[in-house]
Amino acid sequence: MAYSLEELRGDVAAGRIDTVLVAFPDMQGRMIGKRFQSRIFSRNRP
Repeated sequence: MAYSLEELRGDVAAGRIDTVLVAFPDMQGRMIGKRFQSRIFSRNRP
């Protein structure tokens, strides 16, 4: 199930999402990533 950028922007505008977690697994399978405030994340995407 994919979550599009437009859906994310709609949920951020509605106040349903506060934090966006961007992560990927490292070579040992641990999640490595960063947390962003949702408004900053959605504002800085083309």
